[in-house]
Amino acid sequence: MAAFELTPELVLGHAEMDATHEDFAAAVNAMCMATDADLAATLDALIEHCVAHFEQENAWAESIGFPGCHRNEHERVLGVMRAVRSELDKGDFGLGRRLAEELPVWFRHHAASMDAALAAMLKNGLTMADIDQAPIASPCGGSHACKNHDHDHEDGEHCHSHDGEAAHACDGSGGCHGH
Repeated sequence: MAAFELTPELVLGHAEMDATHEDFAAAVNAMCMATDADLAATLDALIEHCVAHFEQENAWAESIGFPGCHRNEHERVLGVMRAVRSELDKGDFGLGRRLAEELPVWFRHHAASMDAALAAMLKNGLTMADIDQAPIASPCGGSHACKNHDHDHEDGEHCHSHDGEAAHACDGSGGCHGH
């Protein structure tokens, strides 16, 4: 498997976050290169890194009122890592290798969306209260966790409208089109 590196678009300009992301990439790479005998230890190190990494980002997010969808995603990924760790104890090295292959895919999306929005807000001294007052999409892409969204639709679809804006078409998954 090719080494996982942070490409320029994943360097977010928040020094502490970027350094932590470099450490994440190194921990994933260690797991990718580990022998079966060392795979559990490298996953343990990755989990330990992610607990601290995610706690720091969650604290930053909480300090500015950033949507809980970010924290929830961290919790889901840690849950998967811990479940895979349990399977490694049973000798399922293939599942551990699959996790090492999939984490960079997840991370690229997570960093380019949620972490990028969080980093931009932190760098610019913004809070969700500032964002809620602006006639723009929320940083989580119109998540149902965000304020200033209209969710009253008979058809079950959740379309969002913002003060002074027309409603936008939604795909039913929480993502809006037209923001």
